[in-house]
Amino acid sequence: MSLLTQCECKMPAHIQIVDFTSDHLEAAVSLSVSVGWPHQRKDWAMLLDLSHGVVACTEDRIVGTAFRTDFGADQSCINMVIVDQNLRGTGVGYALTSAALHPDDNRAHRLVATRLGKPLYQKLGFTVAGHVLQMMGTVGSVPLAQSISDATHGDLRLVRALDTQAFGGDRTGLINWLFEHSQIAVTRTDEHISGYAALRRFGPGYVIGPVVANTLEAAQNLILYLLHRVPRHIVRIDIQEESGLAPWLENLGLMTVDRPTVMTRGLVHLNPTYCALFSQALS
Repeated sequence: MSLLTQCECKMPAHIQIVDFTSDHLEAAVSLSVSVGWPHQRKDWAMLLDLSHGVVACTEDRIVGTAFRTDFGADQSCINMVIVDQNLRGTGVGYALTSAALHPDDNRAHRLVATRLGKPLYQKLGFTVAGHVLQMMGTVGSVPLAQSISDATHGDLRLVRALDTQAFGGDRTGLINWLFEHSQIAVTRTDEHISGYAALRRFGPGYVIGPVVANTLEAAQNLILYLLHRVPRHIVRIDIQEESGLAPWLENLGLMTVDRPTVMTRGLVHLNPTYCALFSQALS
């Protein structure tokens, strides 16, 4: 493990910031469980594959984590900033986030902040750009949307291009991972794909996202198509507040359980066709 430069904050001297490696996976799962996050080992492993991570550690345990996931040449997401509850307010979160941030100040960063994390990110130059609605619940049987079909590996290139246009950054690695580990639904017109959505296992149930669609009805059809696969299972979907999906999802049985803040630093592309996030970690 390579020791990173210690940031200029009053972090306890016995804590070091080092690169996150596969050796830290089990301890990271325990840390996320301790703060009530549902991430399992496979979720951490995915982040490690796609991101640069750092950990705060003492001689015998991990007390914090932070990741930066780069999407193309000019976009990044800061995610999985977790600090042991006994060390909050000691500078550990500031040190971790500073170490995770890209050294190129011209790169734009985005993140989704909890209420407790928001003041920290404001100190680091992030500003509020909106809110995410984290919705969760159990949905019964829903009609199967007829205009949607399963994606094939032949659709990978088209879905990657659509995602780049909607998200504003090149998430090739993430989309490749989704095609291997998720169920992908697409809106198809002849050889053209105008929308897509993904369903995967997460925590105690399933998560739907990303959802990219050019109309509200198209987004609803994509979601219905995937909900049809998992009746009476716990489903989570993180939507952009301005997407207009919340009342419709509430009628289906999902409830808003959190409203975290979207924050950005630098010029970040925000597209209304990007209706639902992959996750709050990777937006």
